[in-house]
Amino acid sequence: MLPTLENSEKFKTEFNNFKSKISEITNESLKKDLNDKLTQLLREVRFIDMQHQELLSRKEIPSMVPDSRSKLLEVRKYIIKKLEDWDRSHP
Repeated sequence: MLPTLENSEKFKTEFNNFKSKISEITNESLKKDLNDKLTQLLREVRFIDMQHQELLSRKEIPSMVPDSRSKLLEVRKYIIKKLEDWDRSHP
């Protein structure tokens, strides 16, 4: 079995860290927004993993991988920024 982003220690650690921090947020609207983004992050990682699998089986580069990587980075940055803003406003 090939290594995947979803099963990497780095992703698991970051994902669990995000999840833990989000669970501590008392603003329900922000919490829901961040949980939705966390779900989106996982969806993008799984999509990239699937595209990598196809790359190996078909031996051609899927056109959507760069777009999905960009989405993944955008979602990560969004989550990080919102969590940092929350931490600054709720020491």
